[in-house]
Amino acid sequence: MEKYHDIVLDNAGNAVLSATITVSDNGGGVSTIYSDNGVTPLANPFTASSVDGAYSFYAANGRYDVNITATGFTTENLTDIVLFDRNDAAAVDSYANIAALRAITSAPSLTHATIKGYTTDGDGGGGDFYWDATSTETDNGGTIIKATAITTGRWKRLYSGSINVRWFGATGDGVTDDTAAIQAASDFCFPLRQVLYIPNGVYLVTDTLTISEGTQIKGDTYFQYNAGFGVLVKATTIDFNPATPLSLFEYAATPVHTGFRFHTSIQGLHIEGNSVGGGGSNSLYGLDLDGIIYGKFKDLSIDGFMTPIHCAGTINNEFTNVFTSGVTQCVLYDTTATSDVWNHCSYFGSPVAVTFATTCVAIRFTDVLLEQIDNYGFDIERTCQNIMVKDVYTEDVPYTTAQADAAVFRVGALGAGAASINNHLIVNGGHITGRSAGSHGSVFDVDYCEGIQISNFFAARYVNVIKTSANTRIDSVTANPFTGISLTNIYTDYTKITGIHPNGVINSGAYKQSARIGNVYASGSIEAVGLMYPYSGLDFSSTSPSADVDVLDYYKEKTTFTPTILFGGADTGAVYTNQVGRMTRIGDIVYFRITVSTSTKSSATGAATIGGLPTAAAGGGLASVAIRMDAISFADYPQGYISSGGTTINLEETTNAGATTNLDDTNFAATSQLVITGHYEV
Repeated sequence: MEKYHDIVLDNAGNAVLSATITVSDNGGGVSTIYSDNGVTPLANPFTASSVDGAYSFYAANGRYDVNITATGFTTENLTDIVLFDRNDAAAVDSYANIAALRAITSAPSLTHATIKGYTTDGDGGGGDFYWDATSTETDNGGTIIKATAITTGRWKRLYSGSINVRWFGATGDGVTDDTAAIQAASDFCFPLRQVLYIPNGVYLVTDTLTISEGTQIKGDTYFQYNAGFGVLVKATTIDFNPATPLSLFEYAATPVHTGFRFHTSIQGLHIEGNSVGGGGSNSLYGLDLDGIIYGKFKDLSIDGFMTPIHCAGTINNEFTNVFTSGVTQCVLYDTTATSDVWNHCSYFGSPVAVTFATTCVAIRFTDVLLEQIDNYGFDIERTCQNIMVKDVYTEDVPYTTAQADAAVFRVGALGAGAASINNHLIVNGGHITGRSAGSHGSVFDVDYCEGIQISNFFAARYVNVIKTSANTRIDSVTANPFTGISLTNIYTDYTKITGIHPNGVINSGAYKQSARIGNVYASGSIEAVGLMYPYSGLDFSSTSPSADVDVLDYYKEKTTFTPTILFGGADTGAVYTNQVGRMTRIGDIVYFRITVSTSTKSSATGAATIGGLPTAAAGGGLASVAIRMDAISFADYPQGYISSGGTTINLEETTNAGATTNLDDTNFAATSQLVITGHYEV
């Protein structure tokens, strides 16, 4: 006798009160049911609760249908409900294993059975079954079992929740080949969208496991498991040992949704391949993620593969607490991918941690660890955009001296053609250290590049923090505050760097308080608008060229001068009511503003010019100015310019037809006024 309990709900999830419940034998008449464990009969039909819509009944082991009706409620039929009380010896038979279920030669007298194991007692494959006398379904080796001598009728496993691979014959003993059993269990899960459970054990797998879209795999590993220091921890381990080059987990060739595979996750596994550096190479990819979107991969450890994780066209997947170590690299992106997230993951003992071999956008890494990576931490192809790394920790990266361009971040070396994306990489925060044995390589090795943003990290034991090439665009690396020790150089070419960053090495015993702000070098302190920056020493005093890189040549501020209105180069007899000239010179650029007016114009004649500029214009071209005129006649447009090498402003008029002539004394009145602004190179 077994109890059944449920609640009647409508489509909105609201309780349906006082519904009428009718219980029938599966495909037969009205059943005998009880309100308790077989003592007090219960009327059939009966009424569900008027308070919360709940109902329950007891019935003998068997299969039942439940019909539910209520006013304003669409009739609902629940079919093939199996009730099973394994303690009811009168109704339940006991068998040793799956083979015993297959061995019966006639329909069982007791329609419910319990087995103690799949092969042997306690091997995890046991469970409860019922006999479906009309079924002709295919034996799947786990949930549907055909008796060899019986054509019609099947044993069907009673279960709820996830599907256990041991129900299909997987042993987890590390010796028996469990490939077929795990594949059968996975195939059964797919149409039901059930979780595939792989309990603690070592599962020998010798061929690719093909999993379908929607498959969810869960093991008993809840940490970045690795058998470090000879310590073996109990966990779900898959020992992948193929005889030919194969990948372990691959997705079915045809996705349900064209181009993408949804609703997949793999969690809680330690996966070991048989590829080792310089030895076997049959284990290709641990996870071959082709077109996976919105997936979740958590609590995984994958090593012994050429590449533990391969991402091809992936979108917005989450990788959390994942350990990888590969012969070629830990992770490979070789088909355009976007917005994957890697949180608290570790990359260990590989030539490269993560390779971006093609365009990828906004792949994000947070709180990740790189350790003993031989050549490149992140190898980023030149068309990638916004690869984001936050609070990275590295130790012994690079680990070897084999590559001259070894770096934690190599940008723009992979790919063809010039870089075309505005921003390739964003690095914010982290503790970045090279190999303990000595300084080698760079933090950033930048080739073709249109933009990198880096800030707020500590670096130690490198030849260069930022190494650039002739292919790197000027000012393409925006470097903001960072610090470090045991550094030979901060950068190889400061013209490729902008931002506020250290200017020299920051080593114990050779401390230098200096920085660059943009491409301006500073040493000491600069005070501006009430803010004190701990860098200074810019020298603005020079009025002639200086060889000192810390001296800004030619700087005068707010100099005044006296402008004049000249005709034929003279202002004989002119009486001025206003003569104001102001000039600011920064480097080799002069900015000026002139206001000049007369009450009596000069008696001189000839072309009109404005004199008095204190510094001659540079040779090689003209400098135009902006003019406002009062009491001065002209054609359609007035204009002015400073001749190459000149200290006067020439005044002209231009017609709509494009003819240009000089203004002269005849265009001016006694009370003419001009306001002129402009700048020119000196």
